[in-house]
Amino acid sequence: MRQLKVIVLCKLCLSICLYPISTFAGMIDCSKYTAIPPFLSNEVTPSTTIILDNSGSMFEHAYQERHVYWNYDDTNSSGDRRAYAGYNSTYEYYGYFDPYSNYDYHEDGKNGYFYKSTTGQWNGNFLNWITMHRIDIARKVLTGGKYEVINGEYFLRIELTDGYDSRGQYHVYNDTEAHTGLNGNATYMTPFRTSIGIAQWAGQYFFEIYK
Repeated sequence: MRQLKVIVLCKLCLSICLYPISTFAGMIDCSKYTAIPPFLSNEVTPSTTIILDNSGSMFEHAYQERHVYWNYDDTNSSGDRRAYAGYNSTYEYYGYFDPYSNYDYHEDGKNGYFYKSTTGQWNGNFLNWITMHRIDIARKVLTGGKYEVINGEYFLRIELTDGYDSRGQYHVYNDTEAHTGLNGNATYMTPFRTSIGIAQWAGQYFFEIYK
């Protein structure tokens, strides 16, 4: 069984806006932008409380359209694993990848990464579907994601999974036919154009493709 190991890293291109910013003469009057409701007798310092689940269920995949059972080595030795199917190419999946762009994969040992490419054969929307865990969604909303610096460059890395009860580990997808994507064009989601299984084993930052 042929396997392809892919470290799930989304390379970031950081830029700084250098456009001139308008300046104002004189001081800003904050009373124009803030106000205390007349029925309050005392000012209260603003406060924000974020209640976020930190249980093991946050390792689970963010998108779970349909449960299936998958045996990754086509034998009875590994047993059936709980996986997810049902990718919808017309639905926009939120994640680290641009859902309207294509990506190529740069091989660099354990530091390989995906990068945007007009000729890329990985669909960004599909990559969001297979890579994002619940905790990744929370991190992207709150801080932009889990960053790492490698050789002076910034990367986003998906979360590890603990593998408990197969959570956050397996997807299956039939890529034998092109499907209409978010851009309105019929396209394949991966370079393989066949039925594949995708596994992210517990404690690993890469995933493996089974064909």
